[in-house]
Amino acid sequence: MARRFILMLGVTIVLLAGLGFLKARQVKSAVEAAPYQPPPEAVTSTVAQRQDWPATMSVIGTMEAVHGVTVSADLPGPVARINFSSGQAVRAGDVLVELDTKQERAQLASLEAQRNLARVQYDRTRQLVNEGVISRVEYDQATAQQKATEANVAEIHATIQRKTIRAPFAGVLGIRKVNLGQYMAAGDAVVPLQALNPIYVNVGLPQQALSQVGVGRTLRVTSEDLPGRVFTGRVTAIDSVVDQATRNIQVQATLPNAEHKLRPGMFVQVSLEASLGGDVVSVPRSAVLDTGKEKVVYVAKDNGVFEKRSVEGSIAGDDFYAVTRGVKAGERVVTHGNFLMDSQTRLTGTITGMFGGSKAYGGETTSPQAAASNYTVTLQSEPAIPKAGSEGTFHVRVTGPDGKPVSDAQVQMTLIMPAMPSMGMGEMRSMIDLAWNGSEYAGKGTVAMAGPWNITVEARRGGQVLAVYRTRLDAK
Repeated sequence: MARRFILMLGVTIVLLAGLGFLKARQVKSAVEAAPYQPPPEAVTSTVAQRQDWPATMSVIGTMEAVHGVTVSADLPGPVARINFSSGQAVRAGDVLVELDTKQERAQLASLEAQRNLARVQYDRTRQLVNEGVISRVEYDQATAQQKATEANVAEIHATIQRKTIRAPFAGVLGIRKVNLGQYMAAGDAVVPLQALNPIYVNVGLPQQALSQVGVGRTLRVTSEDLPGRVFTGRVTAIDSVVDQATRNIQVQATLPNAEHKLRPGMFVQVSLEASLGGDVVSVPRSAVLDTGKEKVVYVAKDNGVFEKRSVEGSIAGDDFYAVTRGVKAGERVVTHGNFLMDSQTRLTGTITGMFGGSKAYGGETTSPQAAASNYTVTLQSEPAIPKAGSEGTFHVRVTGPDGKPVSDAQVQMTLIMPAMPSMGMGEMRSMIDLAWNGSEYAGKGTVAMAGPWNITVEARRGGQVLAVYRTRLDAK
């Protein structure tokens, strides 16, 4: 029995060894027939073109009132009278609220009686001192008493006036925040007041634009909430300092707003005149790398060699960059993958157009569109060029087949940076839920690092996909 078991075990071992040998031969043959080659690095490039540079920059702006305050109580007291309605236009000095002043008026009557007595005593002592009947000291005391009572009366008059709350300037009131009979403490809000005509628009421009924009330049303001309306104004002020975090500078313009269509806090599109124009060489923004000391691009040469070049640009737009030195028209520059390369790095890979196409730089012209043709989706970021590591706001509008905004969708935005195996980095992904705020979907999120991010915005209703929008953002 034992010999039989040993014999079967030996046969089994021989069979397994034979199968293992045959499998090893098959694997070896496959490796020899198709040796492993590491995957090439993916590089995206496009041709620098000479084009007619537009004389305007398109940026995102925020409306701000020339004068805007929340009118508040200066002194405590119960509300005796309200003399305005919510949304009413008022003039400077109009009485808005009167607080109860019964106690102050009673004090005023007492102080006025004391003042009158002090006046009589002052007149009498002045006559007596002139006649030499009383001393000069008594006259000085009567004079001081008379002045003190005058000051007390003036003080109570000022208190009564401070309990009468007036409009500090002409404008439009907001929604009333007080009720008749309510006790107000000092500093309690009464009503917002905004001067709407004229009105400011504030925009942040990259520091490269500082030399191209000056006081007096014309700009145009439009809003998706006011289709067909264009508001024209002029730059009236430029901030004295560049923001160290964003390298942007704040520019303020003033424009007429007689119909009060523009309101403080509105999100608007601003087209700003720049002094640059004409025939210039332009490249996509993603092709230009800012090292902090210089701006560089990688230019494709023969045999897969990429040359690092320092460039100078006159101004940066949302999608492209005007190059004044460093790149010639017709040269091919790297737009994606350039941050992985060193000077003269040899790479293999296909040269393709930009992600999603580019109407300004050759290749097939395509635009990100919604998956469902009956719905449209638009996306804007604030700031227009996201800054790595800083929180930004994303604004999405979903429009239905009837052209009206869709307000009951579930909107989610996904940001993806592809994996970079050569740097040991996996795919980076983050998701942002956007909520309806009454006019659009908005949400805050942070772009983890600089570089190109693939963006997908998906709008759903009841589990059904209404629209999908795909685009790309380049973070700084």
